[in-house]
Amino acid sequence: MKKKRLVVALAMLGVIAIGIALIAAIPWGTSNGMHCYALLSPVTPGTNEASTILESGCYDSFAESIEAATDGQVKLDATVRPQDVTDEMLEPEAYPSGMVPNLSTVIGIDYKDTNYAGSSYTWVVSQAGCSDVYSYGVSSMPSG
Repeated sequence: MKKKRLVVALAMLGVIAIGIALIAAIPWGTSNGMHCYALLSPVTPGTNEASTILESGCYDSFAESIEAATDGQVKLDATVRPQDVTDEMLEPEAYPSGMVPNLSTVIGIDYKDTNYAGSSYTWVVSQAGCSDVYSYGVSSMPSG
């Protein structure tokens, strides 16, 4: 009887060890889920109107979503995790003249889960971002 208990105890310890190993192998903070973006219009000065979503799209990867959101001006490596993104990474690639045509600026990224995990929603504008002249706002997140 003692031998059977020992075998059961060892089997339980083995299952626990495998479970801990599997949990440790989970790539926390990776970008699972759908990754969407929305191109916003500026709010009309002097009004309380919300921005209009001019264009939107959803992709399976964070890198694809950022590339689409910026009209191909920002190309993140597929291995870049959302928590590793910096402002510098979101800078458009300059053309030989130093000018960037059709500038798209990322003004915010929302994540479904904590630690930059789960689905993401990227907000972009066609100007250089928020300023005294341009402001943006939405009344609620898009459905989904």
